[in-house]
Amino acid sequence: MDNDLLIRYLEGSCSEDDKVEVTKWIEEDPENLKNYLALRKLHDITIWRIGNVEDNSKEETVHTKKRISTVRVFREALKIAAIIALTLIIYDLCTDKKIDENVIAVVAEQKAGVQTLNVPAGQRAEITLEDGTRVWLNAGSSLVFPGQFTGNTREVRLNGEGYFDISYNPENPFVVKTSRFDVKALGTSFNLMAYEGSPIFETMLLEGTVEITGEEYPNKIMLKPEEKVTLTGEKLVVSPIVNMEHLSWKDGIIYFDDETFGDLINRLKLYFDVNIEVQNKEIFNKTYSGKFRTKDGIVHILNVFKLRHNFDFTIDEDTNTITIINL
Repeated sequence: MDNDLLIRYLEGSCSEDDKVEVTKWIEEDPENLKNYLALRKLHDITIWRIGNVEDNSKEETVHTKKRISTVRVFREALKIAAIIALTLIIYDLCTDKKIDENVIAVVAEQKAGVQTLNVPAGQRAEITLEDGTRVWLNAGSSLVFPGQFTGNTREVRLNGEGYFDISYNPENPFVVKTSRFDVKALGTSFNLMAYEGSPIFETMLLEGTVEITGEEYPNKIMLKPEEKVTLTGEKLVVSPIVNMEHLSWKDGIIYFDDETFGDLINRLKLYFDVNIEVQNKEIFNKTYSGKFRTKDGIVHILNVFKLRHNFDFTIDEDTNTITIINL
C-alpha cells in the first residue's frame, strides 16, 4: 500500500474509492493493520506537536520554529518510510517530554533489511534493538542497524553521539562502526561521540570492556571501566573519567565543564536547532561551566552565561538566528 495514500486517508483528503481501497487493505492482513496503526500514531503525534506550537509564548518562537520544521521532517519521513516494529522513544529537548511512550519507529531508509534512524537537532531518542541492546542517541545523530542481526557479529554504524547498553552475547560481539574507529564490545555500557567531519572522538566506558581499532591505528586499545579514550591530535589517549556529568545528556541535562565559548555555541546549535552568530570572535576564548535542564531552553542558558561575561544577544524570529553581541 502506498504510504502517501495512507497519509491522505488519515487526513481525510482521499476519495471514497480510495477509502474503500484502504479499508480493504487493512482488513486483508493483521500486518497491514499494524502498519496502519503505526502511521496513525505518528500522525497523531504530528497533530500534538502543532498544537504545542500554537500554544507557545512569543519568547519561545525560536523553539517553535524548530518544532514546526520537525513536523515537516516527520511528514516527509512518512511519505518515504518503511515501518519496523521497534520500540522508539523520542524526546523534545525544548520540553524534555516524551513525544510518545511506545512509538513504532519510522525510518528514512530500508535497504536490504538495513534501517537508518536519524535524530533531528533539538531531539534525543532511545531505541531498543532486536537483540535487547538499548541505545540513547543525542541530537543530530544517526544510527544504521539491521532489522535482525545475523552472522558472528552484531554491527551498527553511528554518526554522532550515542550511549550503548549492550545485550550480553559472548558468541556475537557488538561492533559500533564510526567514520574513523570501530568500538567492539560484549556486554558493556559505554558512551561514544563520533560526529562525521568533526575532529572529536571519545569513548567513555562504564561497565565491561571495549576494544577500539582503526585502519590508521594498528594498535588496539582496550578500556577498563571508568576509563575513556580521546583523540588528541592524531593520537588516542587513555585517561580516567573524572566527571560522570558528561553522560547526563541522555537524562535531559546539558553540562558544560570549563568549555570555550566556541565549543559551547556549537553544542547549543546542535541541541536547539538554531543559528548562532557571534559578532566579536574574541569571546570564543572565554570559558564557561554550568549544568542546565534542556527544557529550560537556550534563552535561559544564554541569560545565565551573560551574567558572568559582558555580552548580550538578539533573536531574529524570521531567520531563526541568535546574534551574540559583545558589549
